[in-house]
Amino acid sequence: MNTNNEIFSYRLAPKIYFKRGAFEVAITDLKEYKSALILTDKTIENLGYSLEVQEALEDIGLNVKVYGAIKEEPSLESLEIMLGMAQSFTPQIILAFGGGTVIDSAKALAFLYANPKANLAKLDKNTEYKKKVYLIAMPTTSGTGCEATDNIVVKTAENKKITLCHHAFMPDMVIIDPEWTYSLPPALVAQGGFNALANALAAFLSPKASQFSNGFAIEAVRLIFKYLHLSYQDANHVVAREKMHYSATLSGMALSNSSLGLTYDLAWRLNNAFKLPIGIACAQLLKPVVKFNLKDEKVYRKACYIFDYAFKDKATLPNEEKIKQLLLSIDELKKSVGIAKNLKECGLSSKDFNEHLEDLCLDLTEEQSTHAAIRPTKEQIKEILLEAFEG
Repeated sequence: MNTNNEIFSYRLAPKIYFKRGAFEVAITDLKEYKSALILTDKTIENLGYSLEVQEALEDIGLNVKVYGAIKEEPSLESLEIMLGMAQSFTPQIILAFGGGTVIDSAKALAFLYANPKANLAKLDKNTEYKKKVYLIAMPTTSGTGCEATDNIVVKTAENKKITLCHHAFMPDMVIIDPEWTYSLPPALVAQGGFNALANALAAFLSPKASQFSNGFAIEAVRLIFKYLHLSYQDANHVVAREKMHYSATLSGMALSNSSLGLTYDLAWRLNNAFKLPIGIACAQLLKPVVKFNLKDEKVYRKACYIFDYAFKDKATLPNEEKIKQLLLSIDELKKSVGIAKNLKECGLSSKDFNEHLEDLCLDLTEEQSTHAAIRPTKEQIKEILLEAFEG
């Protein structure tokens, strides 16, 4: 019996294809459609990947248009341009082919294409919005997991990045084909890995975690600790690239049905203030945030459990030692993939950091506060940020 009157629901994309070569299999489902708009970026175009996808869709009879000018998170201005193009072309499919910014742009575009008068910043979670196109997400990076979430990141008129959530953003099909990640440079492998690790740990340790999200979260953590260094070290290690691609999607599936967590909330503050990549910000914040949340007895127990799952050969250690080893493992993983040990060594100056520190320590919003096992005070947020800066 549910004693707190809170009803949980669980949402996943209706179709998720995975494995090497999944793209060729997945598109056989699309033969009933007539037209597709591919959203991507210049890097994917220059690699020739978008042409491969275009030709494959044309081979099954679709009229295809490619838009490859996506450079950053969707803003009202960029969405207006894309919306005009979509209204002119009238696609039945929108396929996002790229990293998180491309996928978020496609989610937002698909939503506005069906609901052109809707205000993105003022969405009602209880409203059922119209749907007009079949939305496909095919990531080429292994990090945000946004291909499997109902979240999007958008830029406000003030040029700040915020996260919006509505089940209308969930893709209809997700294609997790690791072959598209083989050309990822090591730095992006590292950043994506820590983005996924932060998501997975947050989803598992969150007060909103459930039996339905926990399995995805802990498997993502295990895969990242096992395969991130291998994927970073050797682009030809196809198994490691494959497992890391899965870990990102698993973390997205978990967090979409749990919550983002304090690490991610503070990472976006650092990104807005210093343009620091989210993966790097997550890497520097992860250990201080986990340490802070360990004050909660339930989080402490769950941290021991996740250590047992990820490091089964050390499961007999005393709980206190498990926690020490878990925190040490985060530091060791950072070092193994070339990430500096603190924000200072990432090139952030003490002067710039201190000038922004007070603004970075704003209270969590009511929504953000539900992500944290312990709601931090401004002073506690400052302590977390200072530890991330000094290491």
